Amino acid sequence: MVSPDTSGLKWVRTFWGLEPRWTIDPDTTVIMETVKSTLNIRSDCSIDFLAEGAFNKLYIVKSTENEVVARITLPVEPKWKTLSEVATVQWVHQNTSLPVPEILGFSSDRANPVGFEWIIMTKVPGRPWADVWREVPFAAKEQLIRRIALFCSDAFSHQMHGIGNLFPNSTPTQNSSHPEPKPEERAFETNRPFDETGPPSQKRLDTGDSPNRDLGLTDAATPSITGFTVQRMVTTDFIGIDIDPKVPRGPFATSSEWLTARLDLTEFDCKSRLSRVLESSSVDVSETTNNRTAAINEVGTLGEGEDIERNSENEDSADNGDEDDDPEDPEDLENTLNIIMKLRAQLPNFFPPGGPDKEPSVIFHDDMNRHNILVNEAGALTAVVDWDCVSALPLYAACQYPPFLQGKPLEVEPIKSKYQHDENGDVVELYWEHLEDYELTQLRRLFLAEMQKLQPDWVSKFNSSQRQRDFDLAVSSCDDPFMIRRIMGWLSDLESGAEGIRGLEERIDNPSM
Repeated sequence: MVSPDTSGLKWVRTFWGLEPRWTIDPDTTVIMETVKSTLNIRSDCSIDFLAEGAFNKLYIVKSTENEVVARITLPVEPKWKTLSEVATVQWVHQNTSLPVPEILGFSSDRANPVGFEWIIMTKVPGRPWADVWREVPFAAKEQLIRRIALFCSDAFSHQMHGIGNLFPNSTPTQNSSHPEPKPEERAFETNRPFDETGPPSQKRLDTGDSPNRDLGLTDAATPSITGFTVQRMVTTDFIGIDIDPKVPRGPFATSSEWLTARLDLTEFDCKSRLSRVLESSSVDVSETTNNRTAAINEVGTLGEGEDIERNSENEDSADNGDEDDDPEDPEDLENTLNIIMKLRAQLPNFFPPGGPDKEPSVIFHDDMNRHNILVNEAGALTAVVDWDCVSALPLYAACQYPPFLQGKPLEVEPIKSKYQHDENGDVVELYWEHLEDYELTQLRRLFLAEMQKLQPDWVSKFNSSQRQRDFDLAVSSCDDPFMIRRIMGWLSDLESGAEGIRGLEERIDNPSM
């Protein structure tokens, strides 16, 4: 089995979780020359750093004709992440009215002059909505909500089957240290066409004139791509250093399969971390190790011959002595394992067996925050960006507020004159926080009203799925130190059998109630 090349990537565990780091800076001159060659630009160009995300570095390449963005990605999920992002952006462009960047070229193979996978896309106008939120008139915010509601309606109208990421039908087989487990090797058709020709520059420098070779097609293969498929998951839940290779990556037929895989991955990661904490601990090993090993065994033991270790290939990638690494709290890890055990027991109560063999799913941009929404000077939507790791999710997860709309409810509009002002006469920050909560409350109401007009079935699913979203939130947050106490309290109330208990999301939004 050939392991992927992850050079240039280092994982560091911080208080907030596992974070990737660049150990090699991409060569900007090579990036610029790659853009020029791919797009057949003959004039002089310049290149400037634009931004950096969790997995990507973005650069603006300017020529006399136009500007484009080069998106260079870390090898966190070689080939799969790039191919999925390209397919997802093209799907959104073909099936919805949402403005997104146009992809001009890409390489899903890091064996190129840049040394990393890359995507070249148009530079869309506008500024991040987050930067101008306070200056944008409320009427413009309302109009933007209508545009996002229309996208959610379009996506809901194009439901798929299976839970995973979008890929073109001809996605190549990837030799990887994390291959698709044999029982889960499947792909679900979306019955939606993939643009056969693609953008004219959809090729790598070394692909000749075949626009499809980077999609896994050889020159001898038929140059047609008939649609998209839902295949393996490419999300942060399934990316990292302590990943159990035996856990399925999808596509998942049901919510229960998907949630079980996420619990399996978190449990494996948690046991690995707890094992390392105990090995490096200076406390009395004879007593503490026995106690905490018993706690692990209570939750469940690993299979015979299975190690709680990091992949040996990644030993150099995560430096436990790095100054960014934060010490682990073994009590938090033990509490997480206890939560996982309880969630497994509760899973059938939230997702009963006997549902459809392949659940319907909908594309949901779970990172659609205000930094990824671009607006013009008037506050009108110009584009939504950052489509890597966007998946087709089950309806309970897709029929919810977009991330930028989520927040605490506040029905009473704050009055500016009632808040303190500083020595310069500026109102304190608390006013702006309350105003944001109030405006988001009104915008959520508008969003639901728009969705009721466009897709009543979406609203019905939204209203009937809060329990399932609470369970999903517990799965995704069970190793978050700030969430452990709330999740344990919620689970305790569930186990008591009491009626009318408060949901987990409600406990977070209204902790004082």
